[in-house]
Amino acid sequence: ENGNLYFGDLAGKAYKIIPASRSASSDSSSVNTGSGEWVFDADAWVWAKPVIENGVVYVAALDGSIFALDESTGSQKWSAEIEGQIVSSPVLFDRKRGETHERALAVPSGEQNVAVVSVIDGRALGEFITNEPVKSTPLVHGDNLYVHAMNGDLKWFSVDDLSERGCVDLKGGG
Repeated sequence: ENGNLYFGDLAGKAYKIIPASRSASSDSSSVNTGSGEWVFDADAWVWAKPVIENGVVYVAALDGSIFALDESTGSQKWSAEIEGQIVSSPVLFDRKRGETHERALAVPSGEQNVAVVSVIDGRALGEFITNEPVKSTPLVHGDNLYVHAMNGDLKWFSVDDLSERGCVDLKGGG
């Protein structure tokens, strides 16, 4: 993102690395906080790719934790938790509730369902109900969020009211 690398590791850390600030001849393997790089301790494996928007890095950890970090400093803005492991990236989306528009994060759970979390403060806003584990990144297209559940169902939901709009059994074709 913008020439920076954002990633997590199995030691429970999330990183921002700035390749342009490193010389090709440097053998330094340390995070250079003086150049704007940072490391954040998520305290659980970070398998999912971080999501970045408007100066905030959203990091999801295997233990169900979600962190909103300041993109410049790596400092924590808020944290939240969902039920189940997070092994794939959350996705950002807009939802309308009457006259209210809000930005939200859809977080897939390895236990079941896709949690919906406010990007403002991490509070729970509801769930897309799959009744199955979700270990892939959801897709938002138009007014729908698409989810591939572990049982082989492809389900899609309204991003506004979170209701299921359809389902295809990818294993059986139904």
